[in-house]
Amino acid sequence: MMEFLLSKIWAAIFGLALVSIVMVSFQGLDSGMEQDLVDDAVRNMTDILVDIRDMGPGSSFDIEVGAFLPDEGIMEISGYMILSRLGEREARILLDVPMMLMTGGELISDYLLQLGSTSTMHVEVLPGPNLAIHLEKSSTIFLTHSTNL
Repeated sequence: MMEFLLSKIWAAIFGLALVSIVMVSFQGLDSGMEQDLVDDAVRNMTDILVDIRDMGPGSSFDIEVGAFLPDEGIMEISGYMILSRLGEREARILLDVPMMLMTGGELISDYLLQLGSTSTMHVEVLPGPNLAIHLEKSSTIFLTHSTNL
């Protein structure tokens, strides 16, 4: 009877150890999936901006950031750089053309724009070909820009 009880205890201990090993591996998969989401968001935004740029000067487009950014994600755009962040994971990419910020008809090149999953961004192709984000036609989370005042 004692051997039977001990075998059940050892089986329970082995089962708990096996479950903990499986849980650790699932956590690793989850963090890998988060990194894939962040990488895909940056890649998708870059592809969209390149397609808009290729349409030629005067073309404009509204981008719904939530279409490829997870609910908790944040995307930052600043000049030549796009950064996507989800928790501790982040990915960044450099553009081959600058993203300018247009507000009140004035172009701003030194800025940091944060977009969330509910944000929209109105982008226009300028001669050059440069891309301009129209601030008045966009919804953002946060914006900073420097002036020489």
